[in-house]
Amino acid sequence: MPVPDREYFNLQVAADSTIFFLESIPNERAATLHRFSMKERKFELFLEKVNSYVISADGKKMLYLSDNNYFITDVTGKPKAGEGKLNTGIMEVRIDPRAEWEQMYHEAWRINRDFFYDPNMHGIDWQKIRNKYAQFLPYVAHRSDLNFLIGEMIGELAVGHAYVGGGDFPEVDRVSGGLLGADYEIVNDRYRIKKIYSGLNWNPDLKAPLTAPGTTVSEGDFILRVNGRDLKASINIYSLFEKTA
Repeated sequence: MPVPDREYFNLQVAADSTIFFLESIPNERAATLHRFSMKERKFELFLEKVNSYVISADGKKMLYLSDNNYFITDVTGKPKAGEGKLNTGIMEVRIDPRAEWEQMYHEAWRINRDFFYDPNMHGIDWQKIRNKYAQFLPYVAHRSDLNFLIGEMIGELAVGHAYVGGGDFPEVDRVSGGLLGADYEIVNDRYRIKKIYSGLNWNPDLKAPLTAPGTTVSEGDFILRVNGRDLKASINIYSLFEKTA
């Protein structure tokens, strides 16, 4: 049976030379997975509603994603819907970032050693370069530090288009804070308004809170409390305005 003229993508080959490929379905997120036997010259449907798939290194098994679930099946025969479903519940593990960063550093060094186009590494002692920057690993405290360190290391190659970027960064919730539009100074252990900014009150996005109509605050006034909480110099004034924007 010939292969119909349609939109296909993600071609992969199994151990028996069978070719798998996805067919794009209009207005659908999922695709249809087909296979074509090179020996029998046979085209047939393998699975429907497949988001993605990958064939194992030995070409005998397949991992595929369908409706947010993962399945493993043989590349031969006709798989049954729902069989081979993997239990992919949430798993949490503890990691040691410093150990990971050290491993990543040495791996980046090895990748350049093994795949750099010039076996002579542009004439530099690549082992020496690794040792030169590895001494800074104990002081790496953030993934950005690691990226900088790797960048400095590969920069010794003096070659264009050699980059490092990305990685796992801590997710920090952004907390909006209200602003009064003023500068402050500390006087007698209290916050005193040093300068009030006028803003552009006719623009809804550029209002100056302390110059709004009916507000009787002046430069030189003290801010003694915020929402009933006593304010002294030992307290960061901005902390009392969190989530008030």
